[in-house]
Formats: sequence, C-alpha cells, structure tokens
Amino acid sequence: MKARKFIECTIDLCNPVQEIAAVVTVVLSSYTKEQRIQILKEINRDIDKALKDQGKE
Repeated sequence: MKARKFIECTIDLCNPVQEIAAVVTVVLSSYTKEQRIQILKEINRDIDKALKDQGKE
C-alpha cells in the first residue's frame, strides 16, 4: 500500500487570487526546493497558455 497525502479545501470565489495563492503555498510546503521550482514552472506554463487562449476570444 502506498501512503498518500491529501488536502481538502474550500475556496471563496470572492477572493480568487488570495485563495489560489494560499492553496499553492500549502501544496508547495510539502515538497523540496527543486520540486517546488518544477511545480511553479509547470503552473507558469499553464497560466501562460490560459492567458494566450483568452486572447483568442
């Protein structure tokens, strides 16, 4: 059996930026510096793609 960690959260959509930042901070706290950097780079790519896609509309 593999041990796994889970986070349950409720997000207040009235404050999306602060809520998302808080979730990212909690998730990152479970990883090494190198892993955090990789996670942030991947999130950054997803954000860049989302911004690009928004420009197409």
